[in-house]
Amino acid sequence: MANTNVLCLVGCDNVEDRDHLFFQCNFYGPLWYLTSGWLDITFVSQGELQAHSIQFGGLGGFSKNFRTTFNIVWISVLFTIWKDRNVRIFNNMVSSLLALLEKEKIEAFYWLKSNYIFFYFDYPT
Repeated sequence: MANTNVLCLVGCDNVEDRDHLFFQCNFYGPLWYLTSGWLDITFVSQGELQAHSIQFGGLGGFSKNFRTTFNIVWISVLFTIWKDRNVRIFNNMVSSLLALLEKEKIEAFYWLKSNYIFFYFDYPT
């Protein structure tokens, strides 16, 4: 029987599974803290997909628009990580965390804009 365990491609020496890649990886995990800084929120990141989804989506509070916004941002982080992982594998290119944060912001902006959700984030000058 073949070994189907694949080690994390960023060199963590851990088996890459869904929870590791998106939340526990030494490289990609800190993207959530950069994202929380961008959103000006503080939270303790969960290391498992379902718990993290519930927690992050709940940070939007009771407003439907804010919950939707936080869910779209959450999905944009996952999508950005997945795309970067594939670029590393297939194109042998590496991005910094700050570059990934910018890609995530752009992704979230376009998804929010396409859903006609208007939002305001205060950017430091």
